[in-house]
Amino acid sequence: MNTLNSSLRKTELNSLHLAPINEIVKELNENTVSNINLETKKLTSDEVTQLAKALANNTSLVAINLGSNGIDEIKSIEIAKYLRANTTLRQLSLQSNNINDIGAQVFAKLLGKNTALEMIDLSRNSIDSVGALIIAEKLKKNTTLRNLAIGNNNIDEMGALCLAEGIANNTSLKILNLDSNSISNQGAQEIAKVLIINTSLKLLNLRSNYIKDWGTKAFAETLRNNTTLEQLDLSSNELHEEGANALGEALITNTSLRNINFEDNSTFDRPLQSFERALVNNNTLTTCKLGNTKMEYEDAKSLAEIIKSNTTLTKLALNIVDIAPIALTTLRHSLKIDTTLTSSSVNDFNENQAAEEVQQYIKSFENKNQELLTTKATSVLRVLAPETPTEILNLISEQLLTTEYDGASLRRIGNLV
Repeated sequence: MNTLNSSLRKTELNSLHLAPINEIVKELNENTVSNINLETKKLTSDEVTQLAKALANNTSLVAINLGSNGIDEIKSIEIAKYLRANTTLRQLSLQSNNINDIGAQVFAKLLGKNTALEMIDLSRNSIDSVGALIIAEKLKKNTTLRNLAIGNNNIDEMGALCLAEGIANNTSLKILNLDSNSISNQGAQEIAKVLIINTSLKLLNLRSNYIKDWGTKAFAETLRNNTTLEQLDLSSNELHEEGANALGEALITNTSLRNINFEDNSTFDRPLQSFERALVNNNTLTTCKLGNTKMEYEDAKSLAEIIKSNTTLTKLALNIVDIAPIALTTLRHSLKIDTTLTSSSVNDFNENQAAEEVQQYIKSFENKNQELLTTKATSVLRVLAPETPTEILNLISEQLLTTEYDGASLRRIGNLV
């Protein structure tokens, strides 16, 4: 098929979402489509049956999105019944429907019969721990599913225990998304324990699950022994410094984790020293999203030096809730000159605020050590005039002892020298 025809065909397939069900069924019967997005189409029971029957003998479709279609247990039965015979569908998205434990049982049985499905998305439904138990039982024997999304349901610690048992010896599942449930500390501990045994899971999302330090420390212990997990999301839980520091200590020796996220937890009084040590010693971590933290000048200076020496980190997110402009300047300068860091996020920087901070230092230190004052003033100027040699910035800093400049003035000075 030439490029023009391919483009036209793509446009035609994209319009299937608006097409009547008989046209969609026709496309499926003729095996001409590989991907259909029917999200929010609001299919009736009869339309679901027609669609399901067409899927039974279809050999071209690899992905279908049936999200937000009001699919309940009756519609679930129809879909699963005909998909048992399908041998080509790889991705089945059923997010944001009305699938309860009975529906979960239906699709769990499908996993026992269908050997083609690699991804199933059951997130944002009404599945609780009973449904999790049924799915877990099938995971014990399934050898093809690679991605299970079951976030935003009603799964508690018992459901997490069942899922943990299900994935313990599973060798195919690579991605498990359990975000926005209620697995709490006990559930987190059970999942963490089996990851010492499991050798296939690479991504685990436990965002927003009421996990505290106890559950977090269980994952820290796991990271000391697990050599396959690459991404761990513990954001929006109830971590404090004790749990976060335990994770940092584990990362000092861990050799597999590439992405860790624990944003939107408790506010830390200062940067986590264990994570600073981890960034010095760990050579596999590429993305690090830290929680809320306060930061003083010396903290920022220490972290900045570590960032500059790290050769693998490509993304760093810092949610700094309380930082002096001078400390922020120091950190921002490190992020700018670090050649390995391709993406970073810190609080917004304000030039006038930085200039005001310099003047504050002048008032505070006017009778104290001039060299210390000049060094701190230079750290602010560095971000305002990043290309200017340090010696010149020092001279400008000294002038600040007798002259007041706003942020725009400092920028102009930096551009002139």
